[in-house]
Amino acid sequence: MSSIPMLGLAGDHTLGAVHEMPEIRKAVQTSPLTLADRRLLIDQAAVVIEGLYAHLPHKRAMYAIDPGQRLRLLRGRLPTLSDAAFHAELVKIFTQLRDGHTEYVLPEAYQGPVAFLGIRLERCWDGETARHLVTARYGKLTGDEHLVPGVEVTHWNGMPIEMAVARNAEREFGGNSAARDARGLQAMAIRPFVTSSMLDEDWVDLRYVTQAGEGRDVRIPWRVFDSIDDLRRLLAAEPSAVGPASAGTVPTAVGFDLRTTLAQRMRKRLFAASARAGSEEIATTRPELRARIVRAGDGREFGHLRIFSFHVEDLKADGDVVDDIIGFLDEVARLLELMPKDGLIVDVRDNGGGFVVAAEYLLQMFTPNRIAPGLAQFVCTPTTAAFAEALDEMVPWRDSIAESVLTGAQYSSGVPLDPADFINTAGQLYHGPVVLVTDALCYSATDTFAAGFQDNRVGPVLGVDTATGAGGAEVRTHSAMSRDWPGGPLRPLPGGADFRLSIRRTLRVGRREGQVIEDFGVVPDDVHRLTRRDLLEDNADLMAAAIALLREGRPRTLDVDDVAVDGSRLTLTLTTRALTGIDVYAADRPVAITPVADGTTTVSFTLPRAPEVLVRLLGFDGTVLAAARNLRFKADGTGRPTVVRTGAMSRLRS
Repeated sequence: MSSIPMLGLAGDHTLGAVHEMPEIRKAVQTSPLTLADRRLLIDQAAVVIEGLYAHLPHKRAMYAIDPGQRLRLLRGRLPTLSDAAFHAELVKIFTQLRDGHTEYVLPEAYQGPVAFLGIRLERCWDGETARHLVTARYGKLTGDEHLVPGVEVTHWNGMPIEMAVARNAEREFGGNSAARDARGLQAMAIRPFVTSSMLDEDWVDLRYVTQAGEGRDVRIPWRVFDSIDDLRRLLAAEPSAVGPASAGTVPTAVGFDLRTTLAQRMRKRLFAASARAGSEEIATTRPELRARIVRAGDGREFGHLRIFSFHVEDLKADGDVVDDIIGFLDEVARLLELMPKDGLIVDVRDNGGGFVVAAEYLLQMFTPNRIAPGLAQFVCTPTTAAFAEALDEMVPWRDSIAESVLTGAQYSSGVPLDPADFINTAGQLYHGPVVLVTDALCYSATDTFAAGFQDNRVGPVLGVDTATGAGGAEVRTHSAMSRDWPGGPLRPLPGGADFRLSIRRTLRVGRREGQVIEDFGVVPDDVHRLTRRDLLEDNADLMAAAIALLREGRPRTLDVDDVAVDGSRLTLTLTTRALTGIDVYAADRPVAITPVADGTTTVSFTLPRAPEVLVRLLGFDGTVLAAARNLRFKADGTGRPTVVRTGAMSRLRS
C-alpha cells in the first residue's frame, strides 16, 4: 500500500511563527502550576460557579450535573494528577455546563496557540443526506493539488465523517443539539486552546472524493499559530462595570463566544475572500460588515447586509485598537441608505456576539415599532447579595436579591440590558421588508439580536439550523470582577489563568416574555438547509429562499427630502410610498396629521420651544403603523431650530 501524502507549508507563508503539536506540548509543560496554585483555582472556581453563576439552577435541572461536587472531587485527586491532566479535568467541569460564556481560561502558555489544518470544512444537504465539503484551502499548503474547494470528505482518521463530527460535538459546549453539532464541525479544522483541552493527535488522515469521483487520501499535520494579540484584545473588551448605562454614556455589556470569535479571526488570516458572483458589492471600511446588492431572476434588487461580529473595534494610526460602537452603528446607517428599497436580508451567521448595545440598537433601524430591550437577571445567592451591596451599578437588582431571603425567589427582578429610550434614539431607517438569517453559531449578543428581531416582530427569521447558539447571558471575567469588588471573596489567579462567567442571564420579551435564551436559543420561523450551491456559489439558494420571504412583505418609503424653517414653524417635504397617512409628534405630543399618497407631500407644524426636540413621523397604512422616522432638532444661538444630522439623515438640510 502506498504511503499517504502529507500536506506541507510553503516557506513564504505570512502567518509568522508556526509550530506543530509536539513543540506545543513541550512548551506548555515548561511552567506547571504548583499544588497550591491548583487548589486556589479550584476554590475560586467554586466561588464563581456556586455563588455567582447565573444559570446554575437551570443547568443542574436540565443536565443533572453537580459542578460543585466535581470540583471537590478534583481537589481530592490533585496530588495524583499531572499538570496537563489537571487542566483537562477543570476544562471538562466547565464544558459540562454547556455554556460558552462560562469557561476556564487556561494559564498564559495556552492562551495564544490556535491549531489549524488550513482547510475549511462545511456541511450541506443533498435531500436528506449530509455532505461535508472542503470550501476553502490556505494558499500556502503544498503536496496535494487535488484537495481543492468542492471535494467531499468521507472519512476522518478512519471514521465516517458524520461519526467524527458527532464525536467532536460531544466535547463542545453547545446548549442544544444544533449548537453542539455546529461547534463540533467548526472545531474539526480550527481549535483555540485557551478554553479547551490540548489536541490528542498530531495530524489528521483525511479521505475525500474529488468532483471527478476519484477517492484520495491525504495527511494534514495540525499546525499552531500564536494569536495572543487577538485574545488579549477580546478579553480586554470585557468591561468591569456592571449595569445599564448612565445618562449620556454608551452601555457596554458584553456577550460573545470566545472560541468562535478566535476561530473566525483565524479563518480571515487563512482564506482570501472568494469571488462574488451575481452581486454588486457596496464598499465599507468596517471589517464586521459586508454589504451587497443581490439581483433576483426577474431583475428585482434586494440588499444583503452580513454582520460578522458585534465585537466592534477601530484600529488607530498608532496601532492601538479601541472599541468603536458609534462608528459601527453610523456605518450600518450609511449602508442602509444605499440598499435597494424592495427588501433587505440581514445575515448574522457565524456571529459570535460582542457588545449587546450594538446588537439591540440596530433593531430599531428596521421597524416602525418601539423596541423593547431584553431583560437581565442575577441568581439570588448570599454571594450575589454581597456583590449587589458592594457595587453601585447593581442598584436596580439590589432590592429583589435582598428580598429573596424572604420570598425564596431563585432570581432577581428582570431589568433591561439597555435603556429603552437609548436604544430607540435613531428610529427606523430602512422601510422595506426585512428577513433575518441565522445559524447555530449565532451566540450571545447575536442571540439577543435574533430574539429581539423575533420578539419585536421586525420580520421573519430564516435559519440554516433549527436554533441559534443559545448564549443567554452577559459575560464577566473573574479578574474584572475581583478588581471591582476588592473586599469580596475573589482572589488573583495564578499563571495568568482566568474564568469567564455568565453573570446575568437574559430573558425574552413580547409574547415570549420571561422565556430564557440559554440552551434554547431562537427557533427560526423557516428553515433552509444549505446546499452545495450555497457553499460554493456565494449562498445562491439561501439568497433565493430569503428573497421569497421578502416578496411576501410590502416595500414602503418615508423619506424627508427637505426641512424649511420659518421661526418656530417647520415645513417638511416628504416622499412616501404604500402609506395613507402621516402623524407627526414633537416632544411626544401630536402636532400634525396629513393624508398622503405615493409621491411628494408637505406637512407643516410649530415646533415647541426647547433646547432639543425629537420629532417622530409615524406612517400608517390604513390603521396599521407601517413606517416611521425620527428627526432631532436643536436650537442654535438665536433659538432657531436646526436639524441634527445623524445616520441616514444625511440628505436633510435646514
